[in-house]
Amino acid sequence: MAEEPYVPHPIDTSDVKLDELKPLLEQLARNAHEVWAQKRLEDGWTLGPQRDDAKRKHPCLVPYDQLPDSEKEYDRALVNQTLKTTIALGYRVVNLETRPQKELPKDDSPDDDMDDSADILEFSKKVEAGKKEYEPLLNALMLSQEVIFPEFQEADQDAKKYRKEYQNTSQAAVWFGVAAIFLGLYETVYPYWSPEWVEYLEFSFALLCLASILAGVLSKPKEHWLLARYRAEKLRLLKFKTIMDTQYWCVNSGETKHPGEGQADELRARVKARVATLRAMVYQDLEERTVEGVVPDVSDIQCSENYSESLREIIKYYCGKRIRAQMSYLANAEKSDGAGAHLLVTIVFFVAFGCILLHSGLDLLRYPGIGVLITAAVMGPAFVAGIKTYIASRESARNALRHRATLRSLQALDEEMVKTENLPEKFRIAQACELVLEFDASEFMRLLREVEWYG
Repeated sequence: MAEEPYVPHPIDTSDVKLDELKPLLEQLARNAHEVWAQKRLEDGWTLGPQRDDAKRKHPCLVPYDQLPDSEKEYDRALVNQTLKTTIALGYRVVNLETRPQKELPKDDSPDDDMDDSADILEFSKKVEAGKKEYEPLLNALMLSQEVIFPEFQEADQDAKKYRKEYQNTSQAAVWFGVAAIFLGLYETVYPYWSPEWVEYLEFSFALLCLASILAGVLSKPKEHWLLARYRAEKLRLLKFKTIMDTQYWCVNSGETKHPGEGQADELRARVKARVATLRAMVYQDLEERTVEGVVPDVSDIQCSENYSESLREIIKYYCGKRIRAQMSYLANAEKSDGAGAHLLVTIVFFVAFGCILLHSGLDLLRYPGIGVLITAAVMGPAFVAGIKTYIASRESARNALRHRATLRSLQALDEEMVKTENLPEKFRIAQACELVLEFDASEFMRLLREVEWYG
């Protein structure tokens, strides 16, 4: 039986454009020639006027710039197709040295402690230069950047989007309701001075308030906001727990496990499984998760002294990227404590209470024209409800006291970290910091779940 002729089926790259990668294309073509030439020279080939396989002579064993254009085009075509295939398969090519860094608002998340692209570039160069003590940290960061960071970005952006939607919906419901109450009081207190259009306007505001409430109930922005924020904060904790996991960079045998070797593969699988679990969560899971409590990590370092320098670099990274970044964020968040809004609530309350007292006194004296005092007294609580809803929807303002307490704890631990030179002790302090931050995240979610929907 005759065999069917082989028909190649390469990946379709016809729609892939490399306009922005032309400089990279030329660099890769040049490098392809250098790699080819190096292998030929190692195999005993030398420069010759024409190719002679028997004598191992080749005319292209010259610098790339001295190659004929036909040979350069051959190298360019090779790397061009490789790049196109890479992009067609869904991968991206990003220049980490020129990519603009994302700026995050201070009240949403700490200084960018999740994006390690610049650190990976820096540590890669150090490892290439022979500084092997950076290799365990580099491996952990690459795992985090590949598996955790994309999921964190998505969750963080979703949290910001749904929080804004919740703020707009809840504020609309409250203030349309306040406007309807005001107009209703106006008609009640001053029935002879109320034109007919006031009644229609009151009814319109009441309908808009009802529509805002229904929109919030149906679209569930609060639930989506809290779920996305929970995922983002858990992914943040997962990143630093992964970096501090001694199984990734230190084993009893004293040999570092690189990605693709035993324990590193197991850790990668665990991280992916944890990320998948967080992605599959629904809002109903939050109640159970927020009362789970925090279990401290009591593991100790089981490494030989050979890994002291690797541990030193990991702790140095942790102090800058985790502790100091969180302290900076918390210090800024502590200032956004909503003190002005709380003061306004207090003032409005006592003004409304004063209006009630004044109304009672004037009513006993049969003083005419006191309807305005009744209006002010009733409008006060409605106005307070609007302010409280605004405060409740702001993450930083609602958690100001918790921010302050966490900041004080981290400052104390940071001072201990600076004082000691003992690496195992520094490692245990880092574990304590993670415990503080994990408890902080749990309390953060518990408080946000109590956010008032309508004030």
